[in-house]
Amino acid sequence: MTGGLQMPDLKAYYKGEKNPAYVGGKKVGVSGSNAAQIASLRLNLQDAVTRTNELRERFYALREEMQTDMRADADGAAEIAAEIDGDAYYELQEAETTESKLQQQYDAALRGERQRWLSVRNAIEDEMTKSEKAYMTKVSEWFNEHQKGFINEPYLNLYGIPRATVKNYFPRHRMMDLVHHSVESIRVDRSLENLGMLKERVKDSPVPIILTDITYEMREALDATAQFYGYAEAAKTLQKVLGDIAPKASDSTKQRLPFQGSCQP
Repeated sequence: MTGGLQMPDLKAYYKGEKNPAYVGGKKVGVSGSNAAQIASLRLNLQDAVTRTNELRERFYALREEMQTDMRADADGAAEIAAEIDGDAYYELQEAETTESKLQQQYDAALRGERQRWLSVRNAIEDEMTKSEKAYMTKVSEWFNEHQKGFINEPYLNLYGIPRATVKNYFPRHRMMDLVHHSVESIRVDRSLENLGMLKERVKDSPVPIILTDITYEMREALDATAQFYGYAEAAKTLQKVLGDIAPKASDSTKQRLPFQGSCQP
């Protein structure tokens, strides 16, 4: 949640004009947010990790070179050993210490930000009616039991493994292009592959989460899942039939079809 929330212009949203609705909307954060500090710490930590890795590679490369030279050149090995014991070692130690401190600061900042958003969540939940809470329970049941089952059944039949494995799934979308504020560039991909159930979440992303109507999410998830459940196995079988070739390529399904050219099931 460090990227905040992107709220659409509701009039445009419910007219079906979703792309301009988000461009015309606004980004909201949490009171007392330290998102700017987190963003800065994230960049500094990435730089520190890169430097530590580079110095670690150099350190072990020098050790390997020293071991090689010990067998051929004792004087050269002694010179490299002095370098390892000197600058290389202390530079690596200093980089590791810096990385550790930045990691601690970053984790602490994230905990504070998550606690702020948790307070917002709890306040919203306290304001919800019994019927609203019951509805959300049913929504969670649909995504985590029914939809997951309709996705996994064809995958198990086709490949022998389940595909939808994300626990406690709830639809969540981010818009990478919101920073550009271009109506043409903003897209919300609602295909099954991009609904989020088939992949792990990106943790602590700085990109804002877009606020959507859960009823719309349910409808779109139903459509995408129904198409997949209905066509996945049939399409796979058709693909095998269309790609069938007789021994020594003497005959094939495509040659028997009443049209020429490629055929995509």
